[in-house]
Amino acid sequence: MESQEIELKLYQIITGTFYLKYQAKDYKLVPNTSEEIYKANLIYQDIMEDLKFDDLKSWKDALVISHYKNIWTFEQEKSLEGLHEALKTNKHQYYKHFFDVNKSKKINKIINSLIKGINRSYSNKYYLYETTKDYYAEQVKESFLIYMGIRDNKGNRIFDEKDFFNTDSPLINLFKKVKEANFISQDDIREIAKNEPWRTMWGCSKNSLPFDKNPWEWTVPQITLISLSRMYDNVYKSTECPPDEIIADNHAIDGWFIEQHEERKKRQKEKNTEERFGRFNGNNDQEIFLMANEKGDIQDIYNMNDAQSKHIIETRNKVISEAGTVEHANLPDVQMNMQMQATQEFRQNMRKR
Repeated sequence: MESQEIELKLYQIITGTFYLKYQAKDYKLVPNTSEEIYKANLIYQDIMEDLKFDDLKSWKDALVISHYKNIWTFEQEKSLEGLHEALKTNKHQYYKHFFDVNKSKKINKIINSLIKGINRSYSNKYYLYETTKDYYAEQVKESFLIYMGIRDNKGNRIFDEKDFFNTDSPLINLFKKVKEANFISQDDIREIAKNEPWRTMWGCSKNSLPFDKNPWEWTVPQITLISLSRMYDNVYKSTECPPDEIIADNHAIDGWFIEQHEERKKRQKEKNTEERFGRFNGNNDQEIFLMANEKGDIQDIYNMNDAQSKHIIETRNKVISEAGTVEHANLPDVQMNMQMQATQEFRQNMRKR
């Protein structure tokens, strides 16, 4: 985004206000109070309760219908999970190979393709959502919040709460369209969080609330901006802070977070292992045997192995299962190691001649 667009969207977030001219009059939509948000949720709850025995289907029912009509199947749900995992893996790889131009360019294309695939999947998944009671209740809830937030050009409320269900003002739908047209994506908010003028504003507001109301009345974009600002603060404070080029690239910094998360998991796993089974020493090529004291320990000990070690275990189990009993020296991986060792010794003897 250009600096002018960043500033425009930033102040939209700060004020949380939308403007509209209708029939030569100026109106604005202001953020809701906590009481209004609470009442909107009560309305949602009441509608869902009133429609409990209505013919209008629930979102859960719609998902079942989608499956049988082949719109969104249970298999596609699993595929969506796979897309998210693939996205996570590729972002991690993108970070690791960020400064390898050819590799990073190829991985970035894969990432963008995966994101498009995920968006298409969600579009299919929610194809029937607008036919559900959940959607209807959500629309009434949103209409109430807009209804309560509309003001004239002097800031005066123009609607009375008690008249909500009897009011059919075009201003409600017009403001819905204004909000949709001025929607700020999370990627845009990330750009705002990383750049001026917000970085200076944020730095100056550390000891006070950055908005003129309580946090529980902040809008979703305001909450997102604060969360992302704190996230980037943590990046800069990290002892392993990545280069500015990584921070500036959303996919790369996501990959950095994935790397940090995996490292924390690894350290925590090693700590838990040490607490449960004691400290053990040895180089990486040695097999270390641990005794499982409880049934749950078996899986935990198995998970301590890396991918190669797990493959060896599975291969051994298969061979033993088929043969019944097998001498340790006759296990496939042991045989392979012996052959490799013999080959290495042969080469060393040949060099000595």
